[in-house]
Amino acid sequence: MVKAIYAAARSLESKMRNTEIVATNLANVNSVGFKRQLPFSEILNRESEKPFKQLSDFSDGYSVATNNSMDVAIEGSALFVVKDDKGTHLTRDGRFKISEDGYLETATHQKVQGGKGEINLYDALLDKDKAVTISKNGEIRLGETYIDTLIMGKITSQENIIRDSKQGFTFEKGSFEPAEIDDYKLSQGYIEESNVNPILEMESMINLNKDYEAAQKVIGYFDASLGKASEVGRL
Repeated sequence: MVKAIYAAARSLESKMRNTEIVATNLANVNSVGFKRQLPFSEILNRESEKPFKQLSDFSDGYSVATNNSMDVAIEGSALFVVKDDKGTHLTRDGRFKISEDGYLETATHQKVQGGKGEINLYDALLDKDKAVTISKNGEIRLGETYIDTLIMGKITSQENIIRDSKQGFTFEKGSFEPAEIDDYKLSQGYIEESNVNPILEMESMINLNKDYEAAQKVIGYFDASLGKASEVGRL
């Protein structure tokens, strides 16, 4: 009976974690480029003794036109490569802007990386008549002048990646794999919405709450049974 209580308690812990994951998904339904977190199945948790590790769904979100030439959406398996003072990150958030010192940055002030390193478009600040264009394979031009080509990364295994605080991904060890040109297509003037389906997430939340309540009742039943067994033993 003690084993049954232990199993039910593990089930409660699993459902609490899954509920937190679903809640995070719902909270980011409007976050640009957000990739849905996948709850672990109960079977996986019961049969595996490995530490709990978060997986993500990297399927494409819908691309939405913004008419902002600095917005770029990705179709395919690639991610933008960006850097900040904490290191290199991968992100699907293509809301770019030009900083005061001319660098191409994300909305969270991470510098976008190209084949030559940090991409500088300072001339775009000086000459407003020259448009910044970004091709489907990531070539950046200012007017007719070639500036650089975006470096794109891909995640082939989720073993060593972790989510960062800016809805991107970084690495516990190693580095990212470079994406091939056939892995993606870029669309200037678009952003990629979150790939979270709020209806499905709400259904998951309701089912998890029902399962959680059922597991609580099981623990209560076994706890009461143990109490009665102890009383019988004393008699």
